[in-house]
Amino acid sequence: MHVSRKLFKRGAMVMAGAMVALGVATAAAGSASAAPSAGVCNGGSIAPGPYTTLTINGVCTVDQGSVFVTGNLTIKTNGVLIAAFGGSNLIVKGTLTVGNYADLILGCEPGAFICFNDPDQVHGTMATSDSVGKLVGNTAQAMIVHRTNIKGDVKQNMGGGGYNCNSDSNLQGSPDYTDYEDNNVGGSVSVTKVQTCWTGFIRNQVAGSVVWNNNFAYDPDGNEITSNKIGGDLKCMGNIPAPQVGDSSGGPNLVAGMRTGQCQSTLLP
Repeated sequence: MHVSRKLFKRGAMVMAGAMVALGVATAAAGSASAAPSAGVCNGGSIAPGPYTTLTINGVCTVDQGSVFVTGNLTIKTNGVLIAAFGGSNLIVKGTLTVGNYADLILGCEPGAFICFNDPDQVHGTMATSDSVGKLVGNTAQAMIVHRTNIKGDVKQNMGGGGYNCNSDSNLQGSPDYTDYEDNNVGGSVSVTKVQTCWTGFIRNQVAGSVVWNNNFAYDPDGNEITSNKIGGDLKCMGNIPAPQVGDSSGGPNLVAGMRTGQCQSTLLP
């Protein structure tokens, strides 16, 4: 059941990536010269190279080579950033902010989330090496993050597309959801008041604490919190369904600090 659900979501988003990557219009976000400047992407592929800041207004992809942002990257209202193509990494020294009704797909890897351009769409052979200073979601629609080095905190509050599994037109049929897998977080994580189709926090390494409160997942298999290594506390409260291993085939979380609320059990999750 876990595999089929993942394949359903992957299939929808592969279509989204292909449509964007093969679109007629390819928009450069700004100058990719040796001297970085502020960039704005209104749609299409972002030109590889350095930028001081980067603003995403349309449906934009990091698929032509690596993009380096010395300051902040902001996905504006209704914007979409797809950075899940092998050979094209996204490095943001400052904060990556996902705004109102915006979508973020960041990172890819074999098995868990196969790169859109991977020749093996069954098992996967490619992986990205993305990095951001801090990750913030302010009423974002979708936050899908894999194999990313996040040097500071992760803070996602509200949003999620609603308590349903309705398709998101920006994701070409996939429902909105929140998922963090195989990431390295140097700070703490806070995911609160998200209402969406499905939520997962799986195989992450977190130096600080994790707060997972009041998140409603329409899928009864949602709120999978499993196989994480957490250096601080794990605090869970008011989540529907309660945090669980679900059908992920994952193991217990390793928590150095205290476990409170719905996450008190040392086994589930």
